[in-house]
Parts: sequence; C-alpha cells; structure tokens
Amino acid sequence: MRAQMTRARDQARDLQGRLDALATVAANLYAENVALRRRLRGRISAAAPGDTDATEQPLGPTPIAVLGNRVAAPLSGTGRLREQE
Repeated sequence: MRAQMTRARDQARDLQGRLDALATVAANLYAENVALRRRLRGRISAAAPGDTDATEQPLGPTPIAVLGNRVAAPLSGTGRLREQE
C-alpha cells in the first residue's frame, strides 16, 4: 500500500510539472501573439488611416494558466501573469 502511494505521488508530481511547463508555454505564446497583433495593427493603421475595421478587432479569449495550486491570468496588454485566488 505504501509503495502504491509513493508511485501515485511521483506520478502526480510529474504530471504537475508537465502542466506547469505547458502553462508557461501557453502564457509565453499568448504574450508573443499580443505583441505581434499590436505590431500588425500599427502597420495596418499606418497603411490605411481611414480603415478602422482592421484595427478594432478583439484579441480573442483570455487564456487562464493554472500554476501549482494558483490560477494566473495575463495582465491586460503586458504579456505578464498576475496571480488570482
């Protein structure tokens, strides 16, 4: 029984580590996506000053990352994460 608990704990730790890594990658990709959209938006508005449709599109849903036992959401427009309870 004790050996089973040890194996289960090890598997849980391994899975948590993988989830933490995945959350980090997702947060970094989100930040990069936001930065690229801003750069693209600047190019579109410079090329066509009267065209507001291309510059006013929403960025899409806000991803939420679970880090350990805390939830982290991106800070508005910064690409950094803030912890929530």
